[in-house]
Amino acid sequence: ANTEAPGMAKECPTVAGNFQTGQTLESQFSFQPGKCYTVVAVGAGPTEVDIEMQYVTPIPGLNPSIGHDSQKGAQASIGGKGNCLKPLSPMATNAKFIVRAVSGAGLIAAQLYSK
Repeated sequence: ANTEAPGMAKECPTVAGNFQTGQTLESQFSFQPGKCYTVVAVGAGPTEVDIEMQYVTPIPGLNPSIGHDSQKGAQASIGGKGNCLKPLSPMATNAKFIVRAVSGAGLIAAQLYSK
């Protein structure tokens, strides 16, 4: 958090789970205008952690991507190092982030930050 989300506050509780390869964990939040968001995930055991942020829509299967990490390894972030994501909409929208164990097994924890 000190390097990926400096000066940001925790937006919601930390989510964590014990993952096998391919398993996912989702957490929903309100994507608020005027705020800037970063999500960070780190694994202990998994060798590749993936994270994606999506809008939540009432249409099944239609959840447009807001961002996806491009890092390799047991740590992933979206909007890190001062490149936080800002909503385009002037109204609050429902969103979620999805954490996935791409390879390996073990614990993964993720935290959403905002400012």
